[in-house]
Amino acid sequence: MVIAISGEAGTLEPLKEGDSVPPLYEGEAKDIGPQTVLLREARKRYFEAVIDSQFFYTDNMFLTENDEQETSILLSSAQFALAPDRYELGPGKFAPRLGYRHQWYNFALPDNNDLDEFDFNVQTVFTGGNYQLGEFLFFDLGFEWERFLDSHNYGQFYQDYGPTWSILQLIPWKHNRFFSVSYSGEAHFADFDPELGLLPGLTNGVDTASEDALDRVDHIVTAAYSHLFTPRLLAQPYYRFKLTQFIGDLDRDDYLHSIGLSVHFFFNRYASIRAFIAQDWRDSSLSSVPEYNKLDAGGGVTVALRF
Repeated sequence: MVIAISGEAGTLEPLKEGDSVPPLYEGEAKDIGPQTVLLREARKRYFEAVIDSQFFYTDNMFLTENDEQETSILLSSAQFALAPDRYELGPGKFAPRLGYRHQWYNFALPDNNDLDEFDFNVQTVFTGGNYQLGEFLFFDLGFEWERFLDSHNYGQFYQDYGPTWSILQLIPWKHNRFFSVSYSGEAHFADFDPELGLLPGLTNGVDTASEDALDRVDHIVTAAYSHLFTPRLLAQPYYRFKLTQFIGDLDRDDYLHSIGLSVHFFFNRYASIRAFIAQDWRDSSLSSVPEYNKLDAGGGVTVALRF
């Protein structure tokens, strides 16, 4: 929007496309001719590419109740998606997406001790759409398929697929502060080979002989507060509760609580860095499943492009 100062009182008035621009000095129109407002339509963007690298410390790599194993983890991600800009649809705006994400988990760097035998990759194909109603309410519906590969021989030891859904409500407080409350869900129809890999927290203490032993639905509720200290510096404490309900032969519910704090610095609209700390603790209705505590702390860098 173009703003011009006009009137005896010096009031601010918005100028629309095609309006005449007030002269900067007397006789300007004679020198260069009359000036009008020209607004160019923003160029549409259709693709998104994201590269992210996160290095952090965890004090319980295998999510066990006793004999915790601490280590460092390098989590690297690359994602590419067909993700057009939002367009008007009914009373709101809709944004579809279709993409692929690849993640690499590398343990115990830079020591490179025996824990690197647990390194693995995750491949994910996702699709769906996000619907924005008003300024602060968002709905999401999608579908994901993913598989886990051993990083040494690239043998697949786990895969799952299922729908995803979520709702997010932003609650502005002041110009630089807001709260957010969200609910998200995801169904996992899983296939797992316990001889080829390890899924901490899921397979510990569980007989995976049943084909649907790991079929489950996650329900996640998150409450967060965001404070923008400067246009580039954002801090966000949060609390998250995750209920995992197993829907196969296994009668099991897991309850995961998480509290954390992340601080983000944005260099520009494309690149940012962050530091974070998070504490998790889990209970389970199944006595054979270990209850655990876990502390993570570290940092990361993100580069995201839309074109």
